[in-house]
Amino acid sequence: MRFIEKAKLLQLLFSNILITLGIKKEMEILTTYDLMREHGVLKQIL
Repeated sequence: MRFIEKAKLLQLLFSNILITLGIKKEMEILTTYDLMREHGVLKQIL
């Protein structure tokens, strides 16, 4: 049980770091998503 709790804490910490680092990347992805949606590329993919 202890190990699982530790793993969960580490996972939370790690994901927080990833989120902090990934904010810029996520913005790029969102911008790309918006561009694709504007040009109707998403409809072709889906």
